[in-house]
Order: sequence, then C-alpha cells, then structure tokens
Amino acid sequence: FTAPSVGDGSQVPGGGGFGYGDLLIKSRSDFSVYNILFYTASSNNTPLERLRITSGGNVGIGTTSPVQRLTVSGNILAEGVGNGFLLDTLGVQFTNGMRVVNNFETVVFSGRGSAGYLIAGDNNIRLGFGTNYLAGESMRITSGGNVLIGTTSELTGGGRLQVNGSINTSN
Repeated sequence: FTAPSVGDGSQVPGGGGFGYGDLLIKSRSDFSVYNILFYTASSNNTPLERLRITSGGNVGIGTTSPVQRLTVSGNILAEGVGNGFLLDTLGVQFTNGMRVVNNFETVVFSGRGSAGYLIAGDNNIRLGFGTNYLAGESMRITSGGNVLIGTTSELTGGGRLQVNGSINTSN
C-alpha cells in the first residue's frame, strides 16, 4: 500500500476506496490559503465541510469562519458527573469554570483562593452563592423564592428573608 499525497483536494482512501464519506483534506497548491478542511458526505454524497483549521490556528467545528481558537456552531456535550467547561487563567489547571457536580447540581466557580462561586440546582432546586466552595454557601435562594443568609435550610418561622446571625442596619 502506498499512501497518496495529501493536498490539492486529494482524498485519503477509507474502507470503501476513494469517494466522499472518506477523509478529504483540502488545501490550495499556490499556498494563498493555508486552511485545512475536513469533509464528510451527506446521504446524497454531497460533500459537507465539518471541521476547519485556519492558517491562523483557529479551529471551527460546524462553521467555515472560526473567529477564536475554537469556534463551535451547535451544542457541546460533556458527559458524566464531574465534567464541565474549565478555564486555565494562571497556568494552573482549572482555575475557573463550570462543572456538573452531581446529577442535580451545576457549579460556576473561580478556584483562586476565596473567590466566589454559584450553585444551581441540587435539593429544592435552589440557587446558592458563596465566597469559598469548601466553606459552604453564604446565601441561598430557595425554589419558593426565600432568601437564606448564613443557613442552607429554612429557619423556624420562615419568611422571605431568613438570616442565621445578627443583622446590622443603618439609616
């Protein structure tokens, strides 16, 4: 088997020989365009561009004009508990992000010291806020619209605003 040269619309053979549905890597021979394009075929054998790597290094999935390092047209799925969208802002893994913690809870966080976080979901479908994920929530809005400060469960007597601790007010 001799591998064909790739470029100028050459097709790399797959299980069915040469044809759409196999991998097609396309470039221009005059190097005026440095994009690498990946195609698959539709049910009527029409070639459809699925992925593009531009000369600037941007990658597009489902788009022919990626404007960032990764541009996706459509939904992105991260399956499984503990997976999410993680950002590295300091050269340290996962300093910020959004993660599915369990089947009911999604956390948006900044992992830098005592930076804040937000929890959506969990029991009673609530919205929680905190300043340090390991220390627990500082404030919660329950599914009924009650605001809890300093506690994660309703206080005796209830009310729209429930505070566990002292309250200081000023005119």
